[in-house]
Amino acid sequence: MPDFHTPVRGYAFAAVPPPRRAVLEPGTPVVLIREPDNPADPLAVGVWLLEGDRPRWRLGYLDRSVASRIAPRLDAGAVVEAELDGWVEEPDGRWRRPLLHLWPGPD
Repeated sequence: MPDFHTPVRGYAFAAVPPPRRAVLEPGTPVVLIREPDNPADPLAVGVWLLEGDRPRWRLGYLDRSVASRIAPRLDAGAVVEAELDGWVEEPDGRWRRPLLHLWPGPD
């Protein structure tokens, strides 16, 4: 799997809001968590901010097309690293979404 960038989907409606002190800037590590019981998508992969070493606040989800490639890897035990890499501004400034950088973790 090569390194790549992808926006987080559902940030505007699926996010569990982090506290004001949470760091949401480039380089902030996030963790990818499979949600095989998600009724909207059995390949769903949530994007979570950490508090210490525990997932605490959901930012949203990987896009379905990305999740369909990442979910089987996660299910097989592969590690996929991820961090916030910035923000994608949508047209007319209506909203913005986090941009992630993903890469293969150590074997």
